[in-house]
Amino acid sequence: MKTRWLAISTILGLSLIALAPAWSQAPQPQVAPPVVRDIPPLPPRTGFIPPAFDLSHLQHTTGSRKPIAQLPASFDWRNPGAPYSGSMISPVKDQGVCGACYSFASLGSFESKILIDGSALYDLSENHAKECYFTDPNCGGGNNYQMACLFSQLGTQLESCNAYVASNTVCNTVCPYQQTLLDWCIISGGTVPSTTLLKTYIQNNGPVYTTLYVGTGPGNPWYDEFAAYDGSYGLSTTSSGSINHAVLIVGWDDSQSYDTGNNGSIDGYGCWIVKNSWGTGWGGTCGFGAESGYFYMRYANADIGQWSSFLDGWQSYDTNGGILYFDEAGWGNIAWGWSNVTCWALCRYAATSDVKATAIEFWTNDQTTDVDVYLYNGFTTPAGTLGTLLTSSLNHSFTEAGYHSVSITPSDIGPSSNPEAVAVIKITNSSYTSPIQADWGNGSPPLETNRCYISSTGANGSWWETSTHATYPSDIGVRIRTSTQVDTPTPTPTRTSTPTATFTPTFTFTPTFTSTPTFTFTPTSTFTPTLTPTPTPTVDPSLIWVDFDYSGTEIGTATEPFNTLAEGVAAVTPGGTIRIKTGVSDEVIDITKEVRLEAPEGEVRIGVD
Repeated sequence: MKTRWLAISTILGLSLIALAPAWSQAPQPQVAPPVVRDIPPLPPRTGFIPPAFDLSHLQHTTGSRKPIAQLPASFDWRNPGAPYSGSMISPVKDQGVCGACYSFASLGSFESKILIDGSALYDLSENHAKECYFTDPNCGGGNNYQMACLFSQLGTQLESCNAYVASNTVCNTVCPYQQTLLDWCIISGGTVPSTTLLKTYIQNNGPVYTTLYVGTGPGNPWYDEFAAYDGSYGLSTTSSGSINHAVLIVGWDDSQSYDTGNNGSIDGYGCWIVKNSWGTGWGGTCGFGAESGYFYMRYANADIGQWSSFLDGWQSYDTNGGILYFDEAGWGNIAWGWSNVTCWALCRYAATSDVKATAIEFWTNDQTTDVDVYLYNGFTTPAGTLGTLLTSSLNHSFTEAGYHSVSITPSDIGPSSNPEAVAVIKITNSSYTSPIQADWGNGSPPLETNRCYISSTGANGSWWETSTHATYPSDIGVRIRTSTQVDTPTPTPTRTSTPTATFTPTFTFTPTFTSTPTFTFTPTSTFTPTLTPTPTPTVDPSLIWVDFDYSGTEIGTATEPFNTLAEGVAAVTPGGTIRIKTGVSDEVIDITKEVRLEAPEGEVRIGVD
């Protein structure tokens, strides 16, 4: 079809949508479905079951926060040296015959992070960890994704209050909570990252939760060797199979030899130092202290390194706080998007008590280049119109996929102020085109209706409800953390997100510029502001600047312009002027208030099919 070019001055009184009806059709959301895994029976004393989600897109190229040359030939968090005093590793524990290794490795990581951050040694409850996650994995096996969900929703408990039982038990809801997870980072999915990368994470961030294959059970040569291990040599095997055991890497030693098959030979050098959960009567000390329960494992052998993660942020449990969420199962096993690295999502909550919203929390499934969060006081259906913007926090990025918390200006929500609180997030991934994690769980979690939505643009009227999908009706993992006392608790001093200002437009309106005309649009209906945050007081709302080639802080001035026309239209007052500086952008928008468009560097054109 031939493209016609019409000057805007010839179409006064018409909206841009009316000019190009073919462009106005909303794109359809795409779902990344769960992965079907054949999970063999778990051997005794193991218990790791990988999540049903494909993370092969993770590139294992990030995470180095110190030059590689600074990595020593050996390192051990049991004896890290200055500035730390003493061991940063909690005592070895014993999971017994119960398939709960995932809870021991996860809490081993949490206990170490608390020590590294300068707090006291805690003995946290694995019983709580295995019994209180939404799907009740108990001794049947689980993973670190479930633990991150539990610790962010509820928190940790003490072993002294909820002692470990190596069998299936019911959730203890009486014991007080101690700490809350705020930031948890994924290093790898079902592939083994490089040894150098894992070393860097271990040295820079603390012990790393990881997994490996330990054989199929008694009678299997590799399982039998592992079960009888005494710590006197480095383990190495030629066996392979499904990952089934979770452990904690606490360090490494490049000079430690390994013996493939335990036949008395030295077959090479270089081993991880790993904390197991089979008690102190198993394994050895592996180079430090008098406590056994550790093993040496050849680098990259038995698939050690798959499904690795670390805890990066926590706070003491807030007895005045809470969290609003619909993703009971957390990470979930599906992801939504629009075949684009950018996607918006929202969850609308009924705030039944008067509290302050203090943070918006969410899951990411890739390295992100930009994350923006917003809090609104309402959302009108079926029009899909957001209410008043209460606060926002923009231009974040996260090096790792995982669970993240972004603090916001404490904002009143509840019956006395804002009965509905709407958490909105815009995620731009590095490469993965389904950025929004959702809680599907094959229908097991309770499904909310009229609560969770996604959008390709974040504009009013563009929102699509995820619970309406025929095959994967789901809830979105966007949460609101609350408190009645915002001064406590204080988050631990962990790594913060990196500000960015990257934006990739994905629309279908194409202006170009060759002269300096101005034009007036006659409104066709009442305009409802889009998702763009309210400009700061220094911006003149009657004169808004747009530059499609601009990358930086966006507030609508000549020096800090918006980079989409939709943002400019949202910010300008009726009868005001939008000055477009440079660039070309593809957008579909409906301009329904009187707006003046000026192109100081050229003529504004609209392509119409």
